[in-house]
Amino acid sequence: MNIHWCRNEAERLWWLHRENAMWWDELRASLLVIMASLKADLRKQDPRSQQFKEGLNSLKKTRLLWKDINEAYEWENYDGVDARRVRV
Repeated sequence: MNIHWCRNEAERLWWLHRENAMWWDELRASLLVIMASLKADLRKQDPRSQQFKEGLNSLKKTRLLWKDINEAYEWENYDGVDARRVRV
């Protein structure tokens, strides 16, 4: 194998990993902004209205998505030991 090819591949993979990490951060930040916006909109609405119910459902879905994204992010940083399953 060519050492220069190996070095280029290693650098490319490193940059892909960095870009992936930035993508996760941007996604998580966007979800935080969306949740804050949904909460602010819900406070302004009548709790008995249909818009309130739709907004509440959207907020619930966004929170579930946030939870899934955080779990996926944890698995992205997984180092081989699942701390939740290790007993001391």
